[in-house]
Amino acid sequence: MSGPFVYTPQTVPFSSSYAVPFYNQQASPFIPELPLNISPYHQAVPLPPSPNLINSPLPGISPLAPEGFEGYLHATDPFSRRERRGSWNGDNAPYASPWFHVPRRRRSRSDAGYDTFRPYDQTNLYGPYAFTPQLALHPWLVAENNQSELILDLSSPQFQPSRYVGNNQIVPVSVEDLSQPATHPPVYELHIVCDLIPNWPIDMIYHPPMGYSTMAPPPPITVGDVLIAVYNALQMRISQMDWATLSPEAVQSVSRAYTKRCRAHPGIELMLQNQGVKKIDFLLGKIWFKGLRGAGDILKLIVA
Repeated sequence: MSGPFVYTPQTVPFSSSYAVPFYNQQASPFIPELPLNISPYHQAVPLPPSPNLINSPLPGISPLAPEGFEGYLHATDPFSRRERRGSWNGDNAPYASPWFHVPRRRRSRSDAGYDTFRPYDQTNLYGPYAFTPQLALHPWLVAENNQSELILDLSSPQFQPSRYVGNNQIVPVSVEDLSQPATHPPVYELHIVCDLIPNWPIDMIYHPPMGYSTMAPPPPITVGDVLIAVYNALQMRISQMDWATLSPEAVQSVSRAYTKRCRAHPGIELMLQNQGVKKIDFLLGKIWFKGLRGAGDILKLIVA
């Protein structure tokens, strides 16, 4: 006798050339050593020092290293960073005018063979821009749109955007919907910042796929490009240096968010724990995508 049918939402097979930097994870996940269920009334008892470690060298330092040889310490420090020289010694690129133009209506023709708006100027694709009344976001991406039917859990182990269709029913978002332009007029570069993690901006810059010409104009940024870039960026693992910047109170809050995220999926809880703390945990439980809000030349990510 076969078992009961269990509905599993379809995973959207969507990839983006604007989210290439967010596909590469940290080589080693960071797993907090702090007891996550420790009582606030618990008093830690220090352990006695070990009598066998009096003359032992510190980890990563050779006992044969000459005294005062600081270069050896920097060479073995896994967190040291060697300054890299720039490979380009020429002048900076000249200023490019904004590529956003106010839509202009062309003279009507009887055959209606022309588009209503002027096409973008391909010579200024990479100029600066600002979010003006002439630039409109897709309704699914507008933070002020309370009637948005898009549902996206940024903490989910898989990228599964859905939309509400009424009667308490949701369906997966189709690839056709994800392929709609994210803005009008179309844009080819976006900078997204979340106020909760301002040190981790999401820069969407086009990276041509392997084998494609780098001289061809990039495709416009789509709704799917924005969603997958935000999702993948928040799914990135943090480093030990990121963890070291937290205050003791923030360590407790992020640890609780990390534990709650892993326990939300009992079948793969251990696997999620082994993946370590991610940037989504720094949002402290605010895991739902609520849209974007224009602020000058950047977009603010709104979560709840």
